[in-house]
Amino acid sequence: LQKEIINAHMKLEKMETKCKEEARNIRTMEDRYIMEKMTNAELRKKICVMQGNIRVICRVRPLSDPNQYAQLKYIEDDKIVVDMHEFEFDKVFAPDSSQLMVFEEIEDAVLTCMNGHRVSILAYGQTSSGKTFTIEGTNDNRGVNYRALSSLFKYAEESVDTSYEFRISC
Repeated sequence: LQKEIINAHMKLEKMETKCKEEARNIRTMEDRYIMEKMTNAELRKKICVMQGNIRVICRVRPLSDPNQYAQLKYIEDDKIVVDMHEFEFDKVFAPDSSQLMVFEEIEDAVLTCMNGHRVSILAYGQTSSGKTFTIEGTNDNRGVNYRALSSLFKYAEESVDTSYEFRISC
């Protein structure tokens, strides 16, 4: 019986040592996670600064009449030519661009608000130019605002070291 007690005690000591080692590993991984999160936040901020605090993005909506494209000479990544007029933007989205492509272009800016920066997204254009579709989308194809909120909530949910409080105003 005494031998069994000694063996059990030795096993218990080994388990305690292993638990302490695993606890240190967990703390190390948590520290690494916090450092990576801080690095990601800094990189997002740098991207936004490099892109500029104010960005002008153009989205060419699909036209119901293909003949209207005759005025549209060409679209590049940052330029569009309509008739003989050339317009430059920070980014241009062609008519076949998806809602996801548009959101991915601004997602870094959206996430900088989680670090205390103020962010505004504005859609501007003439009547029927696609502002509401880009911002709100449809039930099956969500726009920028729904995707932004989902991204923010996901970021907050995955954060283990910080708790967030959301306030939204119109």
